[in-house]
Amino acid sequence: MRTPTSPVAIVADPLSSACLRVLCALDHKGVDLPLRPLKLREREQHGPQHRDLNPALGVPVLLLENGEAIMQSMAILEYLEACYPQMPLVPADPLQAARVRSLCHLVACDIHPLTNMRVRDRVATAWGEAAGRDWVQHWFGEGQAALEGWLAHWSGPHCIGDSLGLADFLVVPAVFTMVRLNCAPASGTRLAEVFNAGLRTPAFRRIVAAGGRDI
Repeated sequence: MRTPTSPVAIVADPLSSACLRVLCALDHKGVDLPLRPLKLREREQHGPQHRDLNPALGVPVLLLENGEAIMQSMAILEYLEACYPQMPLVPADPLQAARVRSLCHLVACDIHPLTNMRVRDRVATAWGEAAGRDWVQHWFGEGQAALEGWLAHWSGPHCIGDSLGLADFLVVPAVFTMVRLNCAPASGTRLAEVFNAGLRTPAFRRIVAAGGRDI
């Protein structure tokens, strides 16, 4: 049943890892929301219409039927989990749920802010292309080490055991970005195995269509 706060569309760049988190989660849940594409590389996020929608100039943005908008991928994912409880992504058990969210925030709060496009571009502009490459390789390397250590404790085929969960929808797009930027984790690592397992599920067909392949 629709309510005035039901999602009606999503503003996203289909190649952004933050957007892929949400788009792939929607695919997993079987929810078909209209996509309003916005191309970050073409700086469409700086246009007045998007600035009014999201003063932080970021994507994704979830649009609601009452005219409101929800920003930030983690907030959107939690909102969608509440709206569409089918195919749940967060365990009911509080400890398991905390483990899932810990891994999500490792990606969203520790790795992504240091390696996203605007930071990479700023470093390259200020100190040169080589410095930009060194920056992203360093911080992706740090992130991969942290993820590998975390996954050693809890992962099965996916981030938490045998089933896709919320953490997979952050980790798999993050690794896809690492691969695109020539910072892929080594073959045979737990991180690579979780990525490969994700690609074999329908949830991540967007990433496969965009060129994602086994590591």
